[in-house]
Amino acid sequence: MNLDFKDYEAVRKQLFIKVSPVGKILHEQKDAPYEKRENLAITAHVLLKQNEDYVASMAVTNPMLESFGVTKEQLFHDASANAPSIFPARITDMDKVMTELCLDLILEEDKADMTKEEIQQILSDLGTIDMRDTKMIVVTNERKLDGAAAIFYPGVMEQIGKQMEGNYYILPSSIHETIVVPDDGTANCKELEEMVNEVNLKQVAPEERLANKVYHYDAENKIFELAESFEKRMRNQKLSRGDHNRPENRENKKHKGPSF
Repeated sequence: MNLDFKDYEAVRKQLFIKVSPVGKILHEQKDAPYEKRENLAITAHVLLKQNEDYVASMAVTNPMLESFGVTKEQLFHDASANAPSIFPARITDMDKVMTELCLDLILEEDKADMTKEEIQQILSDLGTIDMRDTKMIVVTNERKLDGAAAIFYPGVMEQIGKQMEGNYYILPSSIHETIVVPDDGTANCKELEEMVNEVNLKQVAPEERLANKVYHYDAENKIFELAESFEKRMRNQKLSRGDHNRPENRENKKHKGPSF
């Protein structure tokens, strides 16, 4: 692609976002502008070329941003808004993802000789069909490459909140995807972080790890934050309500005179 980097309007149509650990950006991409989301960094990138086999892109640097003649805020607004058109979000129930993975394990020549009922039986035997006890959603993009950024696409967190019918936790599976589980009282931050840490150590390559922390989305107030911050906020609110409802506090408030 012959892209004129002096023409921001042309560049804008090729912008998209990635998400990485803040530490990686500070040490490896010091000259890249970024937006911080807790301990994560969103960076802007320019798509140069893509086909079925690979994607070629380059990170926007501060000198490039200066040459564009736009603010950092404008850059990230445009990159976030344009990303879904380049790499559309893919929001899928975990059971469907597991089914697809299992189907990939069956050789094509074997599948050609099997009926739908036989394939369904194999999947059932593998235990991938019935995962209804815990509703889990996988968020990535259609290429499943650097897809963790899709959770930060405009409107995606709100959309998932509607699917989950309330608050939810976000598990950073890798730079390629995140996993969403409902905040229904069956899990807490500590348990989920232990699970994320174990998966990172045993199954995710170091260069593809996103974080060892777990995040939370407050669907009512539209707040993305560390899960530990959310749980602390809820404890403080509960304590505050408890203090307000104590009989001695209600009595003091009732008899409090005018202040001058």
